Formats: sequence, C-alpha cells, structure tokens
Amino acid sequence: MGSKVPAQPHEAKDRCGGRFECLNRLWAPGDAWAISLPTHTLRALVEAAHLHDPAVAQLFAGLALRRELEEKWGLLEPRHGSAGFPHAGGKIVVEYGLPGGAQPARGEETKPPEGLSRLPLSICLLGGFRLAWGEAVAADDLWGRPQALAVFQFLVLHRDRAVSPDELVDSFWPEARSVHETSLYTTLSRVRRALRRLAGPAGSRLLVKTHGGYRFVPPPAALIDVEAFLAAIRAAGAASSAGRGDVALARLEQALVLYAGDLLADAPHSDWCAPTRETLRREFTGAALRLAVVRESRGEFPRAIEVYRHVLHRDSSVEEAHQGLMRCYAATGQRGLALRQYQDCVSRLRVDVDAAPGAETTALYHTINLGRLPDLAPPGEPGEAPLSSEH
Repeated sequence: MGSKVPAQPHEAKDRCGGRFECLNRLWAPGDAWAISLPTHTLRALVEAAHLHDPAVAQLFAGLALRRELEEKWGLLEPRHGSAGFPHAGGKIVVEYGLPGGAQPARGEETKPPEGLSRLPLSICLLGGFRLAWGEAVAADDLWGRPQALAVFQFLVLHRDRAVSPDELVDSFWPEARSVHETSLYTTLSRVRRALRRLAGPAGSRLLVKTHGGYRFVPPPAALIDVEAFLAAIRAAGAASSAGRGDVALARLEQALVLYAGDLLADAPHSDWCAPTRETLRREFTGAALRLAVVRESRGEFPRAIEVYRHVLHRDSSVEEAHQGLMRCYAATGQRGLALRQYQDCVSRLRVDVDAAPGAETTALYHTINLGRLPDLAPPGEPGEAPLSSEH
C-alpha cells in the first residue's frame, strides 16, 4: 500500500465528534413536536446533513421529518414554522406545520418517552476513537490502562460474536500465555468498571460473559460509525441494482462522510486490527472511486475532482484516482494541470510503492500531451455493480 496522510488525533476526534453532535441536534425538532424519531431515521438524517450537495440533504431531511410529523399529527402540507438541520455549509431549513396553522399543545402529553430524547450510545472508530453515552463523553483516562481500551475496541469490532479468552490472550499477550491470562481478567475488570462509570448501571449490561467467551452488546439504538459506513456501501449497491442511481450516489456520499480516517488511526498499539483496517480502507477507496467515476461520466467534473482528490489524500498511490484527475482536468480545459498530475503520479508511485505508472496511465498522458481529449470513464466503473442513472 502507498503512504497515507494520517489525520491528527485531535482533528479526527473533532470530525467524529461533530457527526454525533449533529445527531443530538437533530433531536430538537422531534422533542418539540413530541416525536420519537426512529433510529434508522436519525442515522439517515445525520448522514444526509453532511452530504456535499445541500439540496439533496435538504430533500432527504425534509421527507424524513415530514413522514414522522404526518404519522403523529396528520400533517398534509408543510406550511408554518421551520426546523433547522445543520450541514457543512450552514443550516438546512425544513418547513413544517399543522393543518390550519395549529401548534402542538405544550405539556406532559407532548414529551417524548423517557430515554428517547438522546441517543444512548455512540462509538467512533474511524479516524479516531470516541465513546459517548448520551451527552457524557468518555475521557482518555477512563480506562485506567491503554490495554483495557484496546480490549474494549477489539470487542466492539467483533460485537457480532463471543470472543474467547484464548483469542484475547493471543491478540494482546501472545508471548507468555500462562502469565497473561491473569492480565486478561484484570483488564476485563477495568473495562467493566469504565463502562459503569460512563453509563451507570446500564454499563454493566454492555459487556457480557457467555459460554463462548465475552461479548460487547450495544443497545438497539447505538450508533457505531464502522457499522453505518458499511451499511451505506451495502445500500448503495442495493440501490444501484434496483436502478436507483441517484439514491446509490447519495449512499456513497454518506459512506465518504462517515469514513473520517483509517480505523483507530490514533491508537498507538493497534496491530491487532491491521487486517480490518486494510479491509475498510479498500472499501472506502472502492466506494469513492465508484462515486467519482459516475460524477465524471455525468459531466459533473468539479464534484468528481473533489472525490478523486479525497482518495489521493488518503492514499496517494491509487493510480485510478490520478487517471481520473487527468481526464477531468483535460475535459475542463486544464491541460497543464492534467500533465502535471501525471508527473505527480510518477513521483508518488516511485516513492510510495517503488513502481512506475501502468500502460493505461502512460497512454492517457500521451493523449493529453498531443492535445487530444481523452475518453471519459464509462459509468459504473470501478465497483461491484454499475450505478445506473435515473436521468
């Protein structure tokens, strides 16, 4: 793999913290109108609110909120008032109202059920680690020892199954099993104590012992960024297969926003997650290239350029991204930039992976150098399935 530009730990935490802060802010309209927004709606809103295209985000958020308002209040048309949804460029305003301009009554009956006014658990693993229970954010010294935090992160990543004591010892204390079995139980005690300090009695239910070992069991409404990232990619594939190209693009946009950086990029000793980190990095690169190629094929060159650059920011040796930039620059009359991008590709590949550009990249360079416009990338490449356009 080529070299990546690592995010600084404080920057990664700021990004993932911003996503969860945005999620909490989205509760306000629901609280005001006595609506308990479902978890899937909240996830969709927090992701849509960060889309690069504010118009898409506004439509997405507006439809989701209106659906909940209609179900509770019988709203037919949006007429009165507004609810603010934050996004990267400022605030999205979604109109809402009741038939005849009526307002919801204030009082006990308008309050959402107890426990639903804030997301119970949110975990950020991409780019930097962040754990929050409601509004309480876990401090760095909560765990007592770095090993306790690492074991907790391991259990979160493998939350779909019980992890045996042997697997934990092999992962964290492989050099002296007999000695470090005691260290494991001490570390698990620190994890339990940390979760209780953060979440109170509910923290005791997050880590359970089963016949097969130990398992992290998050509450149903938990938001885990790795899970949301992979779900967005799966949703993009499903939408593409169904011929809903614009929906697939929106899901890929969400995936890119959720990928704040490599898995546990701020963890000092995280060799144990290297295979998963590499898998997630490949998922990100594939999703980003799919998105950029479709934007390019539609003639949306500024947006395609943005995504190609984003890919190279993460991994400067991705040759397909260099090719994409060369094509987009040439198509927009920036021949000099296109030729310079090839030179940058040559130097990056030499430094990062000790290789030279492939024949396709070199042929593209010669085409542009001769003053000819290269063919644009066909839609749907690269990726597992083509993104068919709805236009």
